[in-house]
Amino acid sequence: MIIFVDMDSTLNDFTTGYVAYYNKLYNKDVALENKDLLRYEISKALPGVSDKEAFEIRENIFSTNGFWKDIPIMKNAVNIMKELYDNYNVYIVTAPWKSSLNCYNEKIEWIAKHMPWFDLDKVIYCRDKHLLRGDIIIDDNPHYITNHRCDWAIAPRYPFNINLPAFYFNEWKEVPGIVKEIKYVKTKYGGQI
Repeated sequence: MIIFVDMDSTLNDFTTGYVAYYNKLYNKDVALENKDLLRYEISKALPGVSDKEAFEIRENIFSTNGFWKDIPIMKNAVNIMKELYDNYNVYIVTAPWKSSLNCYNEKIEWIAKHMPWFDLDKVIYCRDKHLLRGDIIIDDNPHYITNHRCDWAIAPRYPFNINLPAFYFNEWKEVPGIVKEIKYVKTKYGGQI
């Protein structure tokens, strides 16, 4: 089975990393968690920030050296990814931030730091994930959950992506059971159900 795994807010805790950099760069004391996000774009969830300011803040944070490699990893993601990697054909698929030259290298550094066993040739930079064909995509983005060419989608449960056609998990420990369930259905019935 081919499994595509997203990085930001799926493997890593993007919200925690983003808020930490926002607080540091703008001398703020904002507390935001994934469970607080009613909209996909975190910069627009910052309190008292206009859309124009959100754009400028996002560009500044994304272009700050160290941001992409400092994002904390999700709890249990390393162990579960290792389990998936040892049993399936797993790729990390991430949408790079085009205006951030450091994004590409820092994402590779992040993977090498947290998952040194992961073959970096299996990292795909792609904004058009609907072009990828596989069995499972694991992603938080509502656009990719509903626009993909995989048989199934698995998503971390966030307020901004609920009620979409996906298997949901609250923490990474649940993912192997979902993958096994999908494998069982695929083996027994074939294809998508």
